[in-house]
Amino acid sequence: MRESKGRRSDGTESATRRSGGASRARRALPREPGPSLTRRGWTSLVTAICLVVAAGVVGLGWTGATTARPGRAVPQAASGLPVQQSAPAESTPAPDPSASAQPSSTSPEPKKSPKAEQSSTAPAAVKIPKHGSGKYTRATTTKIPKPKKRGQIIRYAVKVEKEVPVDANEAAEFMAATFADKRSWGGDGSLTFVFVPKGEVDVTAYISTPDTTDKHCLPSDTGGKVSCRNGAKVALNANRWTQGVPHFDGDLVSYKQYLVNHEFGHFIGHGHATCPGKGKLAPVMVQQTHGLFGCKKNPWPSPKR
Repeated sequence: MRESKGRRSDGTESATRRSGGASRARRALPREPGPSLTRRGWTSLVTAICLVVAAGVVGLGWTGATTARPGRAVPQAASGLPVQQSAPAESTPAPDPSASAQPSSTSPEPKKSPKAEQSSTAPAAVKIPKHGSGKYTRATTTKIPKPKKRGQIIRYAVKVEKEVPVDANEAAEFMAATFADKRSWGGDGSLTFVFVPKGEVDVTAYISTPDTTDKHCLPSDTGGKVSCRNGAKVALNANRWTQGVPHFDGDLVSYKQYLVNHEFGHFIGHGHATCPGKGKLAPVMVQQTHGLFGCKKNPWPSPKR
């Protein structure tokens, strides 16, 4: 008669039952000779291996050896401290808000020179000689659009001393773009600055070495450091034109716009102003080359226009 084997929930084997329903004590199976295993022996061996593997997986789950998954609690040791875990190779750790941003491991960091990294917003160093010959190159650019003439017309020329490494045409184009801005002096329609490449003009801007600038500014003492307006001359110190000043935080464009509007502002009759209050925009006629005096930098006569 056939026998069937039952297994209790606690893992022990039950007594064998005959097909008629009567039960009796299980007989010990005779061991077959030789090294080979019977089908039942193979089944028992596979079962034992599965039990061992299952026990190992369960053990790993409780020791914290598996990697923590997103949204699941991090296993803790008996001391209450998080168990140190390894991040999976394809994951990216969450950024630390208090740390500086780091480039992704998949994106190579762009190469930067040490100087560029230390002063990324500072103007590039330009060597300006202290002395110059007093000889100039006049800007003759044809790239400046003709402005719509309104109000008083002021014709100007731009010249750069030969020893100064500044392109005269680029300087003239910068000045023209500054005057064309609605925040500049002509934005209200009262006057128009017109660039003239040759012939007579009302005022000339000179970008010069420190010593030559000082000569243009006499009898004022500019000390080889600052610029001035003297009669029909707007004398711009080449060091200021190429380097600006520290308190503009490397914003050379804004400083040059200020320099143009301030010195030409003197030519059209405006005197110096003072800072109206801490944290407010400095009027363009404040001597911002010397400092901001509690105000914020501002290159425009009418910054809100």
